[in-house]
Amino acid sequence: PDAPLAGGAEMPGGAANPAKRVAQDAASRTRRAWLALAVIGVGTCFALAGVFGPWFVLVTNGVAAAPYTDVRDYGVGGWSATDTTSGITATPSGNYLSSPELGAAFLVVSVLAWLAVLAGLAAFSLAYVAPWWPRAGRFPALAGLAAAALSLATPIIFLGAFLAAAKTEGLLATGAGLWGSEASSQSRVTWSAGGAWYSLVIAAALLAFGSVLLVRRRVASPLPTAP
Repeated sequence: PDAPLAGGAEMPGGAANPAKRVAQDAASRTRRAWLALAVIGVGTCFALAGVFGPWFVLVTNGVAAAPYTDVRDYGVGGWSATDTTSGITATPSGNYLSSPELGAAFLVVSVLAWLAVLAGLAAFSLAYVAPWWPRAGRFPALAGLAAAALSLATPIIFLGAFLAAAKTEGLLATGAGLWGSEASSQSRVTWSAGGAWYSLVIAAALLAFGSVLLVRRRVASPLPTAP
């Protein structure tokens, strides 16, 4: 028997339910595609923030007769500091010319971070044009996964490269990790990963999630029914 329609009417061939399922599936895929586009866009922004943000933060608090605070940020373009003592604040900065090991470590991080950004932009662009370019296929999702992999690899590689360089240059003691602290009778020093490190981790999660959303389900066509 034919499938009943609303109000008791019937559509010949019983195609009402399959057609409705196709329409609902298409609407669902459209919403998912826009959500994926937004997630990938935000993830790419986080990756870009990782290029310009601080990767390592070193804070020194002096407890001598003249207390002072030195907050030093290390990024891909160099270091900058905010020194405060006796109510006077100074903001020195510099590069890694005198610390080639640190410079080499940040060069690797910079290249990987920029590759993650470029892959994220490629994924965003391909996902945006995919509705009008059927040949895009899986390329948006693959580009997004590549961006996620690069975003995740960057902070992992930074862990090894920076710590080795920092210990060679005398910035950190042997055995120190990316997070830690030490104290003496004159000062207390704390250090940790900077905002850029966390930004790339967040970017990796967002880009991976957006790429999964881009994987389209195959839409089943309405099955023909017997006359």
